Amino acid sequence: AVVSTGCFEFSRNATSLTGPSSAADFSVTALAGTYRSITSIPSPDSCTNFAWTVSEKTANSAKGSFSASCQSHTLQVAGIAQGTQTGNTIAFQVNATATSAGISCAIAISGTAVIEAGQVRVPYTGTSCFGNVSGTEILKRD
Repeated sequence: AVVSTGCFEFSRNATSLTGPSSAADFSVTALAGTYRSITSIPSPDSCTNFAWTVSEKTANSAKGSFSASCQSHTLQVAGIAQGTQTGNTIAFQVNATATSAGISCAIAISGTAVIEAGQVRVPYTGTSCFGNVSGTEILKRD
């Protein structure tokens, strides 16, 4: 998340969450808020605990700080996420720094999130000097 494009905080352990009642209720102009991952089946190359705080937005785009844990929580990611909405999808990019055992390098994560009734599906892929990451997070807004 990606949706990464707005103020998002994603946490796998969220409990009572809601979201837009339909895809039509969710637009970039309404992205400000807290979003949490509701499902995540981690694998060695996946990321979890997405957090995105939207600080800038226009009619169809948003940008803000992003963080996540990747590769079985051995990699901590922090940087900037931005995205552009077209219909019920948001194409997003994350440019960040990945840190593991005191070593840091650039990481790029991208994908196209899909706005669904009550949730946002966030498939992503990424690359860094620590290796590739990929997966899908399901997010709901508090």
